[in-house]
Amino acid sequence: MPGMVLAFSDPVMQRFSWRTTPYTETDARDYFAEQEEARLRGDELNFALVEPHDRDVVLGGVSLQEVRLDQGCAAVGYWLAPEARGRGACSPGGHSPSWDWPGWS
Repeated sequence: MPGMVLAFSDPVMQRFSWRTTPYTETDARDYFAEQEEARLRGDELNFALVEPHDRDVVLGGVSLQEVRLDQGCAAVGYWLAPEARGRGACSPGGHSPSWDWPGWS
């Protein structure tokens, strides 16, 4: 929770986020509850990006939104904590997450 609160308190995140300012732990808990509800409906999948050698360090998040299994597509969104930017944590090419989902091309 603290890593997300810190990340969403960043002025860059606030500029591009739909979230409230100041961002609180209650906001983070509500966000996680919304993510779980969307997952259970089959609308979204959300993943945390964490430091490879310390899973308690949150680098950011990646979301598959507007999931359309029948069409094999989804929108992709992401956010990065300030300390993760410029490190290739979510860069295009060889360092980006790759996903092999059954039934998706």
